[in-house]
Amino acid sequence: MARRCIFCGQPAKSVEDVWPLWLTQRFIAPGAMEAQPGIDAPLRTWRVDRPDLRLRWVCTVCNNGWMSQLEGRAIPVITRLLDHPAFTLNIHDCRTLARWAVKTSMLLESINESENWIYTDRERTLLSNQRDRIPDLTVVWIAKCVNFGSAYSMARILSTAPGQARAAVATMAFGCVAMQVLKVVPHATMNPATNITLNQRIGPWEQVMLQVWPPPPTPVSWPAIMGLLDEHGLETLAARFSPTDGENETKESATVFCLPK
Repeated sequence: MARRCIFCGQPAKSVEDVWPLWLTQRFIAPGAMEAQPGIDAPLRTWRVDRPDLRLRWVCTVCNNGWMSQLEGRAIPVITRLLDHPAFTLNIHDCRTLARWAVKTSMLLESINESENWIYTDRERTLLSNQRDRIPDLTVVWIAKCVNFGSAYSMARILSTAPGQARAAVATMAFGCVAMQVLKVVPHATMNPATNITLNQRIGPWEQVMLQVWPPPPTPVSWPAIMGLLDEHGLETLAARFSPTDGENETKESATVFCLPK
C-alpha cells in the first residue's frame, strides 16, 4: 500500500528532512544515526557527515506549503536561541517554537510502527491546516545546553499498561538549545475531568526548563537559571519522566546540571 501523508492523507511523494538543513549545517561532523522502527525491530545504524534524518511520510503540498511557512517563522526564533546569550520570548515566539517542536515530534514518531503512534490523524490534521491547533494535553519546554555542539534526539513511550493513560516524550537538542515535548493520551474509560499525573526524576526542573506551551502568563526570559551539562544532561532530560533510584539520582544531579554560560 502506498504511503499517505500523515498530515492530510494525500500520497506521500515528498522526502522531508526531519531536522532541517539550515539547522543541521551548523553541526557538520562525521557520525552515526540510529533508528528502531518498532519494539521488536532490529536497530538500524548508518554513517553521516552531519545529523541527517529523511522520511517519506509527507506530500508535496504539505512540505512546500504550511510546513515551509512554519519553518520560515521558526528560523529567526531558533536562531536567536542559538546565537543570543539572553532575550525574551513573547507569546508568538512561544507558539511558533511549540508548533515547530510538535510537528517535529510527529515526524519522528513516524519512524515507529504505525500501531505505536500516539498522535491521532485528527491532531496531525488540525496542526497542519489553517486552524493551527496544537494537540490537547501537550506540553513543550526549552532548556539551555552547555558544552554540547551537536544534535540529539530521543523518543520514549511512557505507558502501555491496560487501563492507564499513555504518554510519549520527545527530547531533541541542537547545540545549546534543547526542546522537550510531552503528549498525554487518556485511556478511553477515564472521566474527562480526571487529573493525570506523571512521576519524574529528582532534579531542579523548574530552574532548568522553560515552558513555552501551554503559554505562560508572562513572557519567557531565555535562558533559565540553570542549564544541562553536555550529553549526560540531555540523557537525564530524556529520562526525566522515568524515575530511578532516588539515591543514585541525587549523586547524578551534581554532574548533569550547571549554571548557563
